[in-house]
Amino acid sequence: MNNHIFIIHTAFQEFIAESAALLIKKDAPTDKFILASEINITKRKNSTWDKTIQLQSITPSSFGKHKTSLYNKNLLEINKAIQSPSQTTVYISDIQWPMNNRLFFDKKNNGAFDFSMIIDGTLAYYNPQKSLYNYARDTLKYVAGVLGKGLPYHPYLGSVMGWERAKVSKVYGLNLHLSPIHPEKQINIEEMICKTTQLDKNKSIFLDQPFHNNMKPDDIKSLTTDTLNFLEQESINNIHYKAHHFSKEEHKNTFNFKENKVLKTTECIERIIQTHGFGTIISYNSTALFTLKTIYKDNIRCISLRDKCSRMNINVTSAKKIDKLFYNSGVELHEIG
Repeated sequence: MNNHIFIIHTAFQEFIAESAALLIKKDAPTDKFILASEINITKRKNSTWDKTIQLQSITPSSFGKHKTSLYNKNLLEINKAIQSPSQTTVYISDIQWPMNNRLFFDKKNNGAFDFSMIIDGTLAYYNPQKSLYNYARDTLKYVAGVLGKGLPYHPYLGSVMGWERAKVSKVYGLNLHLSPIHPEKQINIEEMICKTTQLDKNKSIFLDQPFHNNMKPDDIKSLTTDTLNFLEQESINNIHYKAHHFSKEEHKNTFNFKENKVLKTTECIERIIQTHGFGTIISYNSTALFTLKTIYKDNIRCISLRDKCSRMNINVTSAKKIDKLFYNSGVELHEIG
């Protein structure tokens, strides 16, 4: 019996992890499947997981004296769940997130774990590379760890995600043929995703993104106005709203949607539409547009709004790659400002 441990920190990762686990389980029904989560694990009845572990949240930053203690507690819980003696594969979304970085590069784990990855977002498809600035910043994190001021962080160059490393055996995701991931590592999980047939294109949802966190008030106002004008011009009605999980509280629902139209669930949209049947999805650069169009194809309408304010933190090269990815998957691209 082998162990398969999926480490997640977003609801979307949980969604992808579940589909990947179901695919693996087809050929290995007696293996042990474990979900280890830094977010509150959704209480969902299914037989996918033999065990779930609530990890201590280390958050996006590795700084803080207590972070090493949190990591050690997490590692202890993971090791306690492992069925020994047997092979253990750890599935992570990337090697940039503090918990993943430490787990992947910690020499103490050499030989203890094999590593594979689950795709989280469009980053893996347009494959941004670590810059020298990123490396310098990572070095500061490393120094902070050595001085006991944070979780020891391993600086690295190459792709941000890290899937090209020899240590990574497989990569699980959707439409991986559109990514630069080596074909021998690609494992497509689309066949295992639970789909709904009850989509209604007259039911719409707007997926906000955390741009506002780094925007000036005038830019927020401009983006909001341009977005609302587009929705009115396209006669998109019956719209619901969902904030991004990384948005600051004061920046949620700047569009002033009515309270009964605001979804406050922590579920990812890929699960939400299974019960709500939204057939039209509007956002900016959200991965959900690509994911849902891949899953539901012509049965769903996915609209990507392009505005200078929503693209301030994306370099030109990355923006072009996102546009190409969306276009190739059938997402509508609309300039709004």
